[in-house]
Amino acid sequence: MTSIDPLIASYYTEYDEASRLHTTAVGRLEFERTRELLRRSLPPPPARVLDVGGGPGTHARWLVEDGYEVLLVDPVPKHVEQAREYAPGCSAELGDARESALPADSWDAVLLLGPLYHLSERGERLAALREARRVAVPGGLVAVAGISRHSLLQEYTVSAGLTPELLAGEAPWTWPGRTRAVWTRTCRASGAPPNGSPTSSTTSSRGAAPRERPTPCARSRCAWTDWSSRSARS
Repeated sequence: MTSIDPLIASYYTEYDEASRLHTTAVGRLEFERTRELLRRSLPPPPARVLDVGGGPGTHARWLVEDGYEVLLVDPVPKHVEQAREYAPGCSAELGDARESALPADSWDAVLLLGPLYHLSERGERLAALREARRVAVPGGLVAVAGISRHSLLQEYTVSAGLTPELLAGEAPWTWPGRTRAVWTRTCRASGAPPNGSPTSSTTSSRGAAPRERPTPCARSRCAWTDWSSRSARS
């Protein structure tokens, strides 16, 4: 089996992936929507489904309950053990999305719902896709999930409630009852605030004196910087 990044192995050894899709609203939505889409496209049971990078068996469980024959492969030993316990009737073994000893043309459906966003190199992602196509029967289903490289920014924009006016630097951002913070856009070639504006500062709602902040790093093309204090959010 091809070795995986030690950081990934260490992360999943410590992190409880088994609860991720069941304990939060976002996780539950991801689970329900993924199951809905798969049920639309999967061949009818008792088709054979290969769940590559299937983790602790979250999807393997309902697939088995729906009548499918499921083999789950995952590079994390902890996940394989969890899948065997959580999804009775599912076969689970150590495996890698990029390379396997499984026979060609042998699975009616192949799921890649996790591996692609852990493979940072394009060549590795293509290898995983080629392997999925190799083991799938001709005309079989290959279902793939990915994450945009901009997803973290998109998620933060939504969760922080960033408006177009705020992103354009035309409005202050207020943390209710605590801190008023000014967002500034810093352009690449300049270490100073744009258009000669004064250095941003934070004013506490408790009347503390404004505190000057250091100039943000100018290595990127531009940066949106929240000058609010962490202590004010506690």
